[in-house]
Amino acid sequence: MAAGEFARAYALLSSGLQATLAAEKLTADYEGMISYGEGAPTMIEVMMTLDAWPDKGPADQQWVYVVMANETYSEAVTVVVTQEGSRLAIRSVEWGRP
Repeated sequence: MAAGEFARAYALLSSGLQATLAAEKLTADYEGMISYGEGAPTMIEVMMTLDAWPDKGPADQQWVYVVMANETYSEAVTVVVTQEGSRLAIRSVEWGRP
């Protein structure tokens, strides 16, 4: 998403999340989170991962906290990565700023 590849980012979502979250909403949520700053993040870093958390599902692999920042903002997103058939997919996304 930081590179503007919104369709590619949407393809990483699980089929369940795609069924409830339109591609346009994913893009709008990301852009809304960083709208108070300017430009794409210059730093994207995984700050924390968890192998176990309270609402972990049977196919879930990891909970991942990712920081995205540049000189004008600092935000984060949390995703849950799950096994969906033969691929890993993002089952949930929680934005740092609503």
